[in-house]
Amino acid sequence: FERCNAISVWFFWCAYFFLYCGANARGLEKCSFGWTFYPPLSSRSLGRSTFYLVASLHLLTMSSLLSSINFIVGASFTSASGLLEAPIFTTAIAYGSWLILTSLPVTAAGLLMVLADKVAFTHYFDCRDFTFMSDPILFVHLFWFFAHPEVYILVLPIMGYLSRTFAYIMMRPVFHKSAALTAIQLIGIMGYFVYGHHLFTMGTSIDTRGFFSVMTGLVAIPTSAKVMTWIGGLYGSYVPGHPIMVWLLSFAFHFSLGGMTGLILSVATLDLQLHDTYFVVGHFHLILAVAIVCVCPALYVEFCGYYFGMRCSLWPHHYLAAVLSFGTVILFVVYHFSGLLGVPRRMITMADVIVWMPGMVWAEMGFGMVSLVVFCALYMVVCDAMNSVMGYERVDGMVSWSARGFVSMSVKLKW
Repeated sequence: FERCNAISVWFFWCAYFFLYCGANARGLEKCSFGWTFYPPLSSRSLGRSTFYLVASLHLLTMSSLLSSINFIVGASFTSASGLLEAPIFTTAIAYGSWLILTSLPVTAAGLLMVLADKVAFTHYFDCRDFTFMSDPILFVHLFWFFAHPEVYILVLPIMGYLSRTFAYIMMRPVFHKSAALTAIQLIGIMGYFVYGHHLFTMGTSIDTRGFFSVMTGLVAIPTSAKVMTWIGGLYGSYVPGHPIMVWLLSFAFHFSLGGMTGLILSVATLDLQLHDTYFVVGHFHLILAVAIVCVCPALYVEFCGYYFGMRCSLWPHHYLAAVLSFGTVILFVVYHFSGLLGVPRRMITMADVIVWMPGMVWAEMGFGMVSLVVFCALYMVVCDAMNSVMGYERVDGMVSWSARGFVSMSVKLKW
């Protein structure tokens, strides 16, 4: 549906305009709250930037919903037998789109209620007057009902991409495709029932903590099943050392490492001690800031010839992936141990800074390695583009991307 996609794109650019206006407000017009939009700070903000940010997020919601509907309808027509017979990448995108379609309007409604508190004095969340029975924690529920499934929205398409890429590179069917599809379905369903672990320190009851703790632990089962299908697909065969395979294995490594630390945080009694510490920072950055980013170079290697008609440099990717993995391990291992020592985040200084400062020095070394990898990757993309413009490495159509003679998956694979 081309018009649906076009409207979605225009909504996106309009949202970016309002976001720019809200982020560049000056003086008292600036917003006085964090990215989570928690009231009463957001509902008491004096500046007009709140209106710009809420308008931006609602336009982004409309853009995302239109794109999700388009993906779901397109995926439903891929196979006459339904999503279970469709390509696994298509199925993963469909379930991620379904999560967007069902969870994002809840947060959008919460933002509209915040705006009503600010403009119309409706007292949904503003508890200054106790006669209205306002509850600021209600917005926390509305926010994390989308914000935690957002992790699965980002990860599910990558899981499908890994499964179909591993299968094609190894020249065999997707290992235990029924188990892989069932895992995607379970992640898409259970993703709604795990957001409560963000509220363990906000006065939730023991029964509520127990329910969300169990559900957060259970969601690790289908996630682990996905990892096992990747390992099973690689077992017993020659694994080519192509950059696409290297980056995807790097994703699997960082994703598994971040998932194991997430299991620790799923226990409510441990989360009470580790919440708002560097342990949490290390956990979600392993998945969102490293694991997901590892797929971007793989996509660049695969599609740069198809979309841009240029040949990418293959030799630096092995070194970049190795340095990135080594740097992130140093950085986030220090973060995790700092969190176990009780070092809180969002702190400028602490009294016992001498205790954990040596670890922060190692963390800075790891961060420097990660920054070096990012700089080198961007420099490599610029060099490939310059070589293509100058005509040195220009190719027509798709390029061969392996010494074994594999052609790009974009040509031969059925989407």
